[in-house]
Amino acid sequence: MKNEKIETLKGMVEERAGRKLKTPTDFNFLLGEINRTTKELLSLSTLKRIWEYVPSDHQPSASTLSILSRYAGFTGWDDFSNSFECGMLDDSEFLFDKQVVPGKLKEGDEVELRWESNRRCRVVYIGDEHFRVLEAENSKLEPGDTFQATLFGLHHPLFLTDLRREGCRPRTYVAAKRKGITELRVLVTFK
Repeated sequence: MKNEKIETLKGMVEERAGRKLKTPTDFNFLLGEINRTTKELLSLSTLKRIWEYVPSDHQPSASTLSILSRYAGFTGWDDFSNSFECGMLDDSEFLFDKQVVPGKLKEGDEVELRWESNRRCRVVYIGDEHFRVLEAENSKLEPGDTFQATLFGLHHPLFLTDLRREGCRPRTYVAAKRKGITELRVLVTFK
């Protein structure tokens, strides 16, 4: 009999990975994603046993379930279990990863964002949840653009509203849709 809690976790892991685990390539991909995201290691055979790709009577260890839970966006297996048991697993989620909330920044503070393999943007906070782009690499954003953002969340897409560029009408823009922001740093200015 399948464990509903573990099956739910497996579904969330696949959703985060953006693919069902059906082939050896899928399992190798997931191993890389887990390592890149959590900086933790699992074995290929462990993943294949959990997904029943290879037959096994072994139950996954709590540490393995914790790593998978962290990859899915929880603090660990206990946090995932508690959310499951309290009925809090739906299309909504709590953000546990690193976040930058503009209301906690001072004017002049800079934020550096990275996503995908080579996209980078450095912005400066200009007040009232607004930012100006200072540097941009491999992005549709350009130095001088201004925008509004209410939150930057690690592993979540970058949503910008009121994006303004000289000669263009204001737009809404989303970056890092598939894998989210991969690096997020606040560079505090001292005055």
